[in-house]
Amino acid sequence: HTIEFKLTKPYPLLNYILAMSFTAPIAPEAAEAYADKDGNLRDHPIGTGPFMLKSWETSQRVVLVKNPNYKGTYPSTASEKLKAQGYLADAGKTLPMIDGISFEIIKEESPRAAKFEKGDLDNFELMKDTFRSLMSDATHPRDDLEKKGVQVGMEDSLVMYYVSFNMKDTVMQNKYLRQAISSAINRDQWIDTFDKYKGVKQTELTPPGITDRVEEGKLKYDYNPARAKELLAKAGFPEGKGLPVLNFDFRGAETKYRQMGEMFVQQLGAVGIKINPILNTFPAYLEKMKQGNLQVSLGAWNYDYPDVENGFQLLYGPNKAPGPNDANFENAQFDALYKKFSVMPAGAPGRKTIVKMAEDLVQEEAPWAYGYYMKTYRMGQKRVKNYRVAETIQNKYKYIRLENPTTIQ
Repeated sequence: HTIEFKLTKPYPLLNYILAMSFTAPIAPEAAEAYADKDGNLRDHPIGTGPFMLKSWETSQRVVLVKNPNYKGTYPSTASEKLKAQGYLADAGKTLPMIDGISFEIIKEESPRAAKFEKGDLDNFELMKDTFRSLMSDATHPRDDLEKKGVQVGMEDSLVMYYVSFNMKDTVMQNKYLRQAISSAINRDQWIDTFDKYKGVKQTELTPPGITDRVEEGKLKYDYNPARAKELLAKAGFPEGKGLPVLNFDFRGAETKYRQMGEMFVQQLGAVGIKINPILNTFPAYLEKMKQGNLQVSLGAWNYDYPDVENGFQLLYGPNKAPGPNDANFENAQFDALYKKFSVMPAGAPGRKTIVKMAEDLVQEEAPWAYGYYMKTYRMGQKRVKNYRVAETIQNKYKYIRLENPTTIQ
């Protein structure tokens, strides 16, 4: 019952890696038994967690039921903040405290909101339109919902959006052009249009709340149309003359991406940069990224674990396509800094200084035009207890307790 790892070099991130869902141990006999079946382990998950799969209707519903053999208990320690919020009320109780969970897959925002208001959903994430219809401001639900005891949880998520420039493309190798594009993007308009209340302007590569984050709050090439025109001229394209139309790929084909494309056409066009917005299915976008065939693109990343390394590895040279370095950025100085701090434990003396050097280099070289970080908002019914909005914690459902529980069908 012991797994032993022999490391070839220091790897302080190992605990984070082992806490991720795709490194959960699986019995070899289970893997063998389902190896040749349709869906394989996806449809026959065998583990040791608090819940077991009862049914899975693709694109409709996933139903989990309590694992009677689970041995976990509710934590008896917590931060002062969580203590004050009442999260230790069930300390020491056997987990899980609910008989099961039904995840309903409802793709459109309005039907999700309608089911929640009827009481048919216990908890769901607020998106742009549902936020505006169900919230009275950035922290309180609509008055009628607040009177019913509806709860709103918010946390700085580890999701960020940015514009990525492919260094394999000869045009995008022009640093001043990249700086000009970054200076032409009005991030306040971008956030207000697509993620009002939920978006926070990106001032550095790492989102808030992570140890060794620089936390200076300064974006070097922020929105400044006059400077964008100066940099465009410095790049050799005064008022955009001689600059070819740039292909700008988006990670979806929904209405919001079409509207985002129109916004970038307007913003960049105002300084003389013409773009061709290209809508893709997400698989098609990923294939272009893996092949290194993007020129300018909408990038996004959801941190796998709360360490600065997880963001900076997206620009590490050896991780270029088909790896996660979608900018195909290669810089010897940056790579040397990354290799230094990536093997240092979080909070180690001098680590933050090295991270800042890497951050300063990224901001000057501008392989990305920073966009914004996301906040996650979830709305819950009064009867839901112990649910915490924490997007990097994948096993949080085992802590839930319900007042007046209903039976999973």
